[in-house]
Amino acid sequence: MPTHTNLPEVPLSEVGSHLSPRSVVGFSSDPIGITPWSGVDVEAVLAAITSNQSVQEATGLDKNGLLRRFSAKWTAEAALRDCQ
Repeated sequence: MPTHTNLPEVPLSEVGSHLSPRSVVGFSSDPIGITPWSGVDVEAVLAAITSNQSVQEATGLDKNGLLRRFSAKWTAEAALRDCQ
């Protein structure tokens, strides 16, 4: 094992202890974290993705199934249900 490393030194901590962040991380003032995409035609992007044969094969869904999936509201419960 080499004795020299370029990794920064990290203070030791107890299991379950809280370490303060090294620097402040700012968050968007948008309450749901979504900023509209300017200059992007969302309908055209959605049509391109759902019509793509490779996407359909990878997901096992046809165009209509992909459209339903992409237009459904995301919830943690639905995500857990879908991964089982």
